[in-house]
Amino acid sequence: MLSHVKKHIISKIIELADRPLEINIKTLRQLLTLGKYGNGEITFCLPKEAEKLLGKEISLSNFNSDSVIAKVYETNSSTPETKLISFAINKNYFIKTIFSFGINNATNREKEHVLVEYSSPNIAKPFHIGHLRSTIVGNFVANCAHKMFGKVTRLNYLGDWGAQVGYVKVGLDDLGVSDKQLNEDPISILYKAYVHAHSQPGNLEKAKQIFSELEDDTCSQEQRDFWERVRQITMQNLKETYLDLGITFDEYFYESDYRKARIKELLIKLENCGIAKKRQLDGLLVLCPSSKVEIPLLREDGSSLYLSRDIAAAFDRLKKYNDCSKMYYVVDKSQEQHLANVAEAIFSLTGRDVIKHVPFGRVTGVSSRKGTTLLLQDILEKATVAMALQQRASDNSRTDDPEVTKILAVTTLMIYILRQARCRDFVFNWDNAMQGKGDTGVKLQYTHCRLCSLEEICGVEAPTVCEPDLLTEPLLLEIILEIARSEEVIQFSMENMESSNLVSYLFKLCNLLSRSLRHIAVKGQPKDIAQQRLLVFLKARQTLAECMSLLGLKPLRQM
Repeated sequence: MLSHVKKHIISKIIELADRPLEINIKTLRQLLTLGKYGNGEITFCLPKEAEKLLGKEISLSNFNSDSVIAKVYETNSSTPETKLISFAINKNYFIKTIFSFGINNATNREKEHVLVEYSSPNIAKPFHIGHLRSTIVGNFVANCAHKMFGKVTRLNYLGDWGAQVGYVKVGLDDLGVSDKQLNEDPISILYKAYVHAHSQPGNLEKAKQIFSELEDDTCSQEQRDFWERVRQITMQNLKETYLDLGITFDEYFYESDYRKARIKELLIKLENCGIAKKRQLDGLLVLCPSSKVEIPLLREDGSSLYLSRDIAAAFDRLKKYNDCSKMYYVVDKSQEQHLANVAEAIFSLTGRDVIKHVPFGRVTGVSSRKGTTLLLQDILEKATVAMALQQRASDNSRTDDPEVTKILAVTTLMIYILRQARCRDFVFNWDNAMQGKGDTGVKLQYTHCRLCSLEEICGVEAPTVCEPDLLTEPLLLEIILEIARSEEVIQFSMENMESSNLVSYLFKLCNLLSRSLRHIAVKGQPKDIAQQRLLVFLKARQTLAECMSLLGLKPLRQM
C-alpha cells in the first residue's frame, strides 16, 4: 500500500543524489510522510533538511511529473522555520494502489520460529489485574511475532513451586479450613489462606520448611497430594479465565519441572563453562555474570531458586524447540536484571543469544501479599454487568446475547490496558476503565458493527474494481488516506511491540468513520456511486478488524 508509493518517490529522489549508494533508505522512508488531504491533493512531505542525506539540494525543476508524481513544490510546515518538499500524487493512481493491496502486506523477511512466554501466574493466587496486563500484552506480542516471523509457540510458565506453596498450607491449617469449604470456593479460600499466613510473624520459616521437604522429596504423601490438588484447582481456574479472555496457549510449563533433583546436571554444566562457581565463604553455588554481582543459584538448604529454575527452563526449551531463533519473555520491567542473568547463562551454555525481554510497566496499587489485589474474576463480572446495563440503556442495541455482553466487557478492559504505553506504570481506575462514552473499546466494536450493518442493508454489493473518479467527497478521501496509514502504524507496532499507538490510530479511524457515516450515504444513491462508497467503507472495516485482531480483540458483527 503506502510503501509501494513511497518506494517510487524515493527512487526518483535518489536519481538526483550525488551519492546514491551512501543514502540511508530506511531513514529517508521514515522522514517521508503522508500529509493530510487538502486543496484536492494527496501529498507526501519530506523535511528540506533531509537534503543532507542526499549530498545536495533537491532541485525541484529537475523533477519531471509521471504517472505517480503529479508535481513537486516547497511549502512551510506547521512550524514556520521548517521547510517541506511536497510531492503531490496522482489521486487515481494512489486510490487504486490502496485498494489493490491487502491489509499490511508489508514485510518480506525470512520465516523464523520464535517462542513467547507470557501470563505465567503463580498457583494458589487468583488471576488479578496485574496478571491481566501481562496476559494481554503478551498475547499482543505473540500476535505481532506471528505476523513478523511466521511461526510462534505461545508458552505459559506456571509458578507452582516455591515458598508460596508452604504459605498456603500453613494458612489453611491455621484457619482450620475443611475439605468441604475448600471445594465450595477453592481459589478464594486458597488466596485467603496465603494472605493470612503471609501476615503472621514466624510463618516464613514454616513455609520454607514445607517447600524444602517437597523439593527434597522427603515430604509426606499427604503434602504431595495437597500440592497436586492446589495445582489442579489453580489450573482449572486459569483455563476458565483464559477462555473468558479469548486467549490460548500452545504449551504449559511448570516451575516444578525444574526442581533441584532435575537440574543437577545443568548446575554442573554452568560450573564447567565458568559462569557459576562455589563461593569460597560457604561453598554455595552462585552465578557470576558480567555485572560482577554473585547471585545464588541454590538456597543455603540446597533447594532451587527462581533463577536456577528459569535457566533450566530456558535451556530445556532450546533443546525442545531447537529451531527457535528468539525467546521473548513478556514480564514486568523490574525483572530486567534477572532476565539479563538468564540470558548470559544461556549464552555461556549454548553460545546462542536468543533471550529477549519485552518489559511492561506495573499496575500499581495491587498486592497479593497484603490482600488488596483487584481480582480479575470480580472485575470481569462487574464489567459484564456494567456492559449489560449500557446495552439496555442504548437505543442502538441489536442483541441481548450474554456472550456479546461478555466480549464487550473484555474488549473494554483490554483496550483500557493496551492504550497505556507498554513500559508506563499506571493505577487501575474502575470508572475510567468502564466509561461508556468517548474513546473506549466499545467505540471500536460499535464502529465495526455499524460497518457490518451498512454492508447488510445498503442494497448493493461491493464492486471488484475501484473507480476513483466516483470517489469525490473529501471525507471519503480522508478515510482512504487513513486506511493507507494503517500499514506503517501496524509495522511500527509490530517492530516495537507497542500497542498504544495502534489503539490511538484506531480511535482516530473510528471517529473519522463515525463522522463520515453521518454525511456520506450509500443506500439510495445511484448504483455505481453507492458501490464505490461501499468499497471504501468495506476496506475501512477490514482495516479495523485486522488491527483489532492484532490487539487480541474479537470483532463483533452485532451488539
